Amino acid sequence: MHLLLSPILFLACSNAGLYPEPDKTGDGDDSGPGDSGTVDDSGAGDDSGTSEDARPPVAGDLLISELMIDPASGEDDQQEWVELHNTSADPLTLEGVALLDEDGDGVTLHGLVIAGRGWLLLAAGDVSAETGAAPEMIYDADLFHLGNGDGAVSVQLDGVILDALTYDDVSWPILEGRALSRIDPEGSPEAGDAPGAWCAADSAMPGGDYGTPDAAPGACYTAPVNDDEDGDGWTVAEGDCDDTDNDTSPEAPEVGGADGDGIDNDCDGLTDEAPPLREEVVINEIMKNPDPTDDDYGEWFEIATVVDHPLELGGMVVEDADGGTFTLPEVTLMPGGFLVIAASDVGADNGGLAPDLVWPAGSFHLGNDSDTILLTLDSEEIDEVAYDNGFPDDSGVALSLDPDHIDADDNDDQDNWCNAGDAYGTDGNLGTPGDANPEC
Repeated sequence: MHLLLSPILFLACSNAGLYPEPDKTGDGDDSGPGDSGTVDDSGAGDDSGTSEDARPPVAGDLLISELMIDPASGEDDQQEWVELHNTSADPLTLEGVALLDEDGDGVTLHGLVIAGRGWLLLAAGDVSAETGAAPEMIYDADLFHLGNGDGAVSVQLDGVILDALTYDDVSWPILEGRALSRIDPEGSPEAGDAPGAWCAADSAMPGGDYGTPDAAPGACYTAPVNDDEDGDGWTVAEGDCDDTDNDTSPEAPEVGGADGDGIDNDCDGLTDEAPPLREEVVINEIMKNPDPTDDDYGEWFEIATVVDHPLELGGMVVEDADGGTFTLPEVTLMPGGFLVIAASDVGADNGGLAPDLVWPAGSFHLGNDSDTILLTLDSEEIDEVAYDNGFPDDSGVALSLDPDHIDADDNDDQDNWCNAGDAYGTDGNLGTPGDANPEC
């Protein structure tokens, strides 16, 4: 963010006369933009030492700590204000410090000293009645302004950026009538670059707006969770994960699959999930004949996904060649993931396997010589593998699909399968349940 206005650009503007040197004659005829405002002559901000005691700020000394971007109590060109904070223990002279907006326009400060650890208020008008604080300088709003949507602010001295930020009204907590308040005003300039370093102020001011001008930050505003801001019939407390979008709620349909919009439409914590289409799920590994583990407990198979969005597998039917069948419960297969479905989840019985799902006892069986695994959803085939003795056929060794052939057509070919080589569990069976297969 500190590349917002480069030193080169600032110097070029200075050389062009945008920020001329202050008048040195003492006659007050300074033509710089600082003269467009007025300086508070009461000594505000100068109570910790005289200008002779103060030093100029260096990077890290002077931070933008609060901005009234969109006042509700009056017009922007009269009620906008900026607060600066001195993070050092020394009084700082702000002579020649430039306050710039997103257009590179701005004002130069003259005759101001900010106390060590102090705060200084600059405003577009006399905001004393509205804020309860007298500005140390009133600047010309034609030369410096804060954009209500996108905007940028920087403070610079002699081409050095002391602090800068660029904000927007989407990711930043910008609300009408609430100042944008830096949560930790003692941090580094870079720490304030992110929206999460700021909040909408919740300390009431006399004019009805919220902020803590010329003082340390107060409480942060938290939006009520029981408001149905988008009018979709759901509140945040009821599970609406985006109360600014009436197409997003727990009862909204998910726009998923290949047409996914990158949004969690149904507020279930997943984005773009959809039921699998044909060939989006692939049977990837089969343990048909565990040894010494009993087949009734040690059989399992694994499926993989070949798409980059979550797949909702609930309702998918698994069937063997003898008509044995079971239906998957609600389960989500994430991109790059594997799902292991087994005869048992009891480690002492299944050889130390830790499956994701278990089929109902007696409902399904994997033949040792030949069999079929058929996956369907709403009577549509998703994938099928029919194996026989032409496939690898060693006891205690899973059939492993070559990772270069994770495809619903390629897994029909016995030449794309091989014996697994990695041991798992406690009985010495070989396979990679839940992990990627090694190459054949």
